[in-house]
Amino acid sequence: MMGFPTETEEEIRMTVDYAMRSKLHSAGFFYVNPFPNTELARHYPLPDNWEEENPGMDYTAFSLNMSEVPDETIKHVFNQAYRRFHFQPGRMWRTFKVAPKNWYTLRSVPVIAMLSFFDLPNF
Repeated sequence: MMGFPTETEEEIRMTVDYAMRSKLHSAGFFYVNPFPNTELARHYPLPDNWEEENPGMDYTAFSLNMSEVPDETIKHVFNQAYRRFHFQPGRMWRTFKVAPKNWYTLRSVPVIAMLSFFDLPNF
């Protein structure tokens, strides 16, 4: 998770580096979001229009930067984290070895590779 209150860019990058050193096949990077009625939400309340913009209360598609890192910087690190993690050759090979070998898997590889050259949406 990225964007904890008072978190620095260096600390965010340390989180990404930790994931990079792991042997995991997959990782998800998300912004920290204050769930209603939690201590974090009491200090960093959600914007008034949050529920209108997020039908079904989808916390994974919402980003509220509570850190000391500028929004553009955290978005860049966020997008870079996905590319660095998922397109590491050894990790790609290990993941491909355990993935089902079917048409859907093979069809997805070029699409995923092509998308890696563009910024992901700001979640």
